[in-house]
Parts: sequence; structure tokens; C-alpha cells
Amino acid sequence: MNARARQTLLVTSLGAFMAFLDATIVNIAFPDLRTSFPAASLADLSWVLNAYSIVFAALLVPAGRLADLYGRRRLFVWGLVVFGAASLLCASSGQPRFSVRSRRPRSCLSPRVSSRRPAPR
Repeated sequence: MNARARQTLLVTSLGAFMAFLDATIVNIAFPDLRTSFPAASLADLSWVLNAYSIVFAALLVPAGRLADLYGRRRLFVWGLVVFGAASLLCASSGQPRFSVRSRRPRSCLSPRVSSRRPAPR
């Protein structure tokens, strides 16, 4: 494996890791969310988890198609940049509803970061 192939593997692995971490980290932080937002119902807090997973699953295949149309590298870089900006928004959220709203762009962009296979034609 040459140096460029190793670099590509490393960068795409980090992108896939970011998407996986983002999907699972809230499960770990859920007890802290409950203590941080005592007025929020369990149903409201569960949307912090569920909104991400639903949108991620729905957009994974279309993200592969967009990567075919516009180029995997371009979509990957664009996804990483906006994913990072949306992560900052989510980190600064002070309410569960804002956290759900700021996780939506991340769930829309996460498939762009993690989709690697071409869409069927």
C-alpha cells in the first residue's frame, strides 16, 4: 500500500469514526442530560437520540448517490466542515429542543462523511 492509499484510509477511517461516535456518544451522556435538564420529559430527551438516528438512516443511500454525482472527496470535505460547525452549535445548546435541532444538520451530514460505496445505478 502506497503513502496516498494509507492517507486516504486514515482520513476516511477518522470520518467514519466521527459518525459512529456521534451516533453513540449521546447514549453515554444520557444520564447527565437528564440531570442537566430536570424540567425536560423523558420523551423530549429521547428525541435527542432518535432524531439523529432516523435522519442518518434515511439519508445514507442518497448520500452515496450524491457522492457519485458530485465526487466523493468534495462531498466528504464539505460534510466534515459543516459537521464540525454543527457540532459546535450542539455543544453550545442550552435546551434539549435546541440540542435536537442542532443534531439534525449533523445527522444529515454524517452519511456524507461515512458513505463510501457507490450507489446502485
